[in-house]
Amino acid sequence: MTNLHDETNLKRNIVPTRSFESTAGAVPRMEINRYWAYHLEANDSIITKYWTGIRQSQRTCKNCKHTTFTFEPFDQLLVTVPKVRGDSVGVTLEDCLYETLKPELLGDYTCDKCNQKGYTSTLNCIARPPELLCIALNRFATNYQTMKTEKVSTVVEWDFNNIDLDAYVTRNLPGPQNYECFAIVTHVGSSIDQGHYYTYVRDPHDPFSQTWYCMNDSKVSVFETIKGKPSDRKIFGGKKHGTSPYMVYLRRKRPRLMAGEQHD
Repeated sequence: MTNLHDETNLKRNIVPTRSFESTAGAVPRMEINRYWAYHLEANDSIITKYWTGIRQSQRTCKNCKHTTFTFEPFDQLLVTVPKVRGDSVGVTLEDCLYETLKPELLGDYTCDKCNQKGYTSTLNCIARPPELLCIALNRFATNYQTMKTEKVSTVVEWDFNNIDLDAYVTRNLPGPQNYECFAIVTHVGSSIDQGHYYTYVRDPHDPFSQTWYCMNDSKVSVFETIKGKPSDRKIFGGKKHGTSPYMVYLRRKRPRLMAGEQHD
């Protein structure tokens, strides 16, 4: 996406003349809007329009309660996949989001206001969810016995028709943050050094269709989803199948689906 952004960015030659500084005590929603306006000063591409979101980190000093905000743009959200034993125990996509954005308590922190060193609580969230959200599943983990990087083959499941992101976005955003899945990139192989990639895509001719296609080189096969779950369970991965979803592509749900007119 970086290359596509660079190629289509109408402001590629503009260099911001200032850095963004958060205002102490400001309303978070206003700070998010200020940061987005700052980001748009040098970014105007198809990626900016559809895929760019903002990640927010809020730190609060445990001593004086002083709160600061930092923001970071993203065009894909990298989430942690927990490592479990076997295929019988899996996790959900929501579990991966929580593992990545869960609150943290950090030590050895020096507060900008009271200048005291101590602990700070950190809250992470999505401050500006994009229209199209790319979630990258981080399936790499270090084996500290061999000191080698290994593939994490944990089964990750989700509802293809409804992913509720309300728990992972900042408060006071208008409307529910409901998404649906429209594409998946899958890796086949037991290690990170070899394997094969193919793609699952929802029928593009009908945005409310439950028909999906598996694009595996020149071979194309069809499957259906039933109540948001695929008929082909190997899509969710696991060592048994040798498959692992790596990239999950979501789009904000259309008003018709928001009204509950889902097709089972």
